[in-house]
Amino acid sequence: MVIDRIVPDTTLPLHLFKRQDYDSLRNLFHQLGYTTSDFRQSNIDPYRRSFAEYAVLIQKVRHLKFQGIGFYLFFLGNKVLIKDLAAIIPVSMIKRYIHLSILEETYGNAIQSKVSILPYHNLFFTCDFLFRFDYSEDKLVLYSFKETVYPISHDSINLWESVVKKKYRSVFDLGTGCGFHAIISSLISQKVAAVDINPRAINYSNFNFRLNQAGNIEFKLSNLFESAAGEKYDLIVANPPSIKSILENGDISSLSQKPGINILEKIISSIPDHLSDDGFSHVNCTIHESEQDEFRKSADRWLGQNKKKYKILYLILSESDPYHYSWLISHDLLKADYKIYLQQTENLVKYFQRLKIKKISNGILIMKKSLKAGYSEKKYLPFLPLKTSPEFVVSRYFK
Repeated sequence: MVIDRIVPDTTLPLHLFKRQDYDSLRNLFHQLGYTTSDFRQSNIDPYRRSFAEYAVLIQKVRHLKFQGIGFYLFFLGNKVLIKDLAAIIPVSMIKRYIHLSILEETYGNAIQSKVSILPYHNLFFTCDFLFRFDYSEDKLVLYSFKETVYPISHDSINLWESVVKKKYRSVFDLGTGCGFHAIISSLISQKVAAVDINPRAINYSNFNFRLNQAGNIEFKLSNLFESAAGEKYDLIVANPPSIKSILENGDISSLSQKPGINILEKIISSIPDHLSDDGFSHVNCTIHESEQDEFRKSADRWLGQNKKKYKILYLILSESDPYHYSWLISHDLLKADYKIYLQQTENLVKYFQRLKIKKISNGILIMKKSLKAGYSEKKYLPFLPLKTSPEFVVSRYFK
């Protein structure tokens, strides 16, 4: 059975952590076989998680023995017997992680992780669990935080992979979340400024900053570009909320007339004030097909007098029928409340019909100042050569 649970927003006690705590955590992940390569060898995609696949994943990692402990703890949020983890690390270290709010004791001489931690190459990123099993109630729980810090997703990775890899003087990460783009951008930039309106995101990103021994990053609590007055950057990246993130919470009533467009307008209209003359901006966005022409006109209006100065590419990564999004509210069906599921789906259908939406595309809007200003609406990546990467398309288009 699946239940929803609203849980109190918690933060990691950063003041309690010592350097050796971060070192021991990194070592633990490698000891447990909890790295990107281990996920690949197990044929598990760490950036695509669904509660519908939860039971399958539990079965899938059982044969991994000690390596499975990392998957159970930090990926599935499952319980692990203390004696099994104590066979790998000292009990004193387990107690230390409990004291630091990384782990928590549960019944039956077992422990669970309080946070989800995902690997990306040689880095590790702490975030919130969106769901995990609660053994005290024998139920799968969908967690709801007031301010959720979302896990790394394919949207996050695609955004990073669209960035032309060169040495940047400065990077601005808008809506940093767990700090993924800020930390990975620090590898190719002299300095990085990262902001988020969510205090928990700043807490998690500072933790991940220390966990990954990153440098030259400043995390600030800020709404959009408020903390960047007068500053210009060579690279601006943003992964704002979209219709998908709203529907994942199953709250159709919160959808605006043009979901995601309002925040996109604020971001795009502000970019010219903060982008250097040779800089790039990369913004993840979701756009409705019926709004494609309107979006182009809107983008021109948002840019105002700057519209003739910028070359714009909308790199489409996926397109789908809007009704495809109904599966995002299907957890009501798993809760054995079929009537609620039918009503939610009917509301969703009416919503799309009212706005005359035929297709929804997800992609990356890329801007660069250019004498050859213009707008290209579609570069549908899946139809390009198999070895084509987002970065290759961007570098060719803006050469």
